[in-house]
Amino acid sequence: MIEETEREDQDFLSKLIRNKGSNTKMTILFFSIIIVCCFLNTYQRNRVWQEETALWCDCVLKSPYKARPHNNLGTIYIEQGMVDEAISECKKALAINPTYADAHNNLGNIYGKKGRLDEAIEEFERALAINPHYAKAHHNLGITYVNKGMVDEAISEYKKALTIKPNFAEAHNDFGNVYFKKGMLDEAISEYKKTLAINPHYAKAHNNLGSAYSIKGRLNEAIVEFERALAIEPYYADAHKNLSAAYYYKGNYKLAIVHCDKAIELGGSVNQKLLELLKPYH
Repeated sequence: MIEETEREDQDFLSKLIRNKGSNTKMTILFFSIIIVCCFLNTYQRNRVWQEETALWCDCVLKSPYKARPHNNLGTIYIEQGMVDEAISECKKALAINPTYADAHNNLGNIYGKKGRLDEAIEEFERALAINPHYAKAHHNLGITYVNKGMVDEAISEYKKALTIKPNFAEAHNDFGNVYFKKGMLDEAISEYKKTLAINPHYAKAHNNLGSAYSIKGRLNEAIVEFERALAIEPYYADAHKNLSAAYYYKGNYKLAIVHCDKAIELGGSVNQKLLELLKPYH
């Protein structure tokens, strides 16, 4: 999606140029700044990854019989999407030190990404057998249980993670998602608010909170949350889609169309019903 950012924003800018008239120059300047910032962030992130990869590759070469360099190199490979290489490094770390909880957790994460959920669970359980107070492993185990449809087990793990680490923003957010799936919207809203109290810049939590508000019919509050999500991540397709629906039900069809179109441009999936509802207003 990063590679197509410039083209997508050029298309969006063309629409704004036609619609905004005297505000065209300011609009172009605003979105040009966003494009440049995204480019610089991507460049900087890639540079950091390259430097960290070189660092830990060098450590592995110099200390091939130490577990930590292999595990850390595996972590970098996970971030870069080099899954097979990550598995290899984590397994090397565990061959050296079978009681390395971090490496079991990392390996579990990789298996989860590959859809090998039973193997992921085994690795998280091994990490927790070594360190029962490992909040991230409890959280990751909870995520895996959700992916297997084991919601009650997931709730148990999220509670354990949050007992150990109360300010664990991601765990609060995912706990909220479980409540959301169970239709327990008040509980979900509570967890999303806790997430945002810890990390106000968590775009997914703003989007999730907005979704809960929408279902409860609190559209004004929902719109505020979706807009906050987009202020943090302007290319967040799901937030554009949700904002489009909220604006439609508020009767603001113009903005509903703008955000629906943007969601589609960003590769998001838009509900067919929403597309049909917006057709008469194009």
